[in-house]
Amino acid sequence: MGTFFIVFGVTFGIYFGCIFYKKNKILSLFLPAIISILTTVIMYVGELVLTDGELFKLGHGILFKSLLNTPFAFIDLIIILLSGIITYFIIKALNSKLLT
Repeated sequence: MGTFFIVFGVTFGIYFGCIFYKKNKILSLFLPAIISILTTVIMYVGELVLTDGELFKLGHGILFKSLLNTPFAFIDLIIILLSGIITYFIIKALNSKLLT
């Protein structure tokens, strides 16, 4: 489940990054990463709606316990951020010749 969220977020971030290819650094690098993170968050919200406020638990332990009074666990936040980080580095590699 987490892998799907990461891959879908990265895919949409790269797609969005292609729109801003050959643009300035903020548009071509940071905006696709932010869009990737937002896409992953929207998927988590969709999962919350479909499962009546209970997210699918990926395992047991401290990484998988809910944070404070939110349904999100620490691993969920890692998955959300990881999609943006992966998108950033892929887009950076694609734009490396352009931005140097």
